[in-house]
Amino acid sequence: MVDCDRLTTDLLTFKIYLPHAGRVEVVGTFTDWEERPIAMNRGERDEAGWWFANVRVPAGEHEFSYLVDGQFWMPDYAATGVHRNQFGHWTSDLSVAAA
Repeated sequence: MVDCDRLTTDLLTFKIYLPHAGRVEVVGTFTDWEERPIAMNRGERDEAGWWFANVRVPAGEHEFSYLVDGQFWMPDYAATGVHRNQFGHWTSDLSVAAA
């Protein structure tokens, strides 16, 4: 799930529920995929099982996935959309409006 900060449209909150994951990263066109992955933080107490990351993403059309434990690629079905990439895996679409 991706939430947009109402004050700055380029600040997005990525969140996903993966209670058994040891590490989760956001990777996409805005991180050059695995070149600059963004580590997500594990939620605590009432948010246990959830992973969060606040990320500045430039305006435009992007693709992204969650990289779980360094080996499992997971799309976000709550994103703008999903499609199969050139490797045959589902990838999330993200459209960020200009400010």
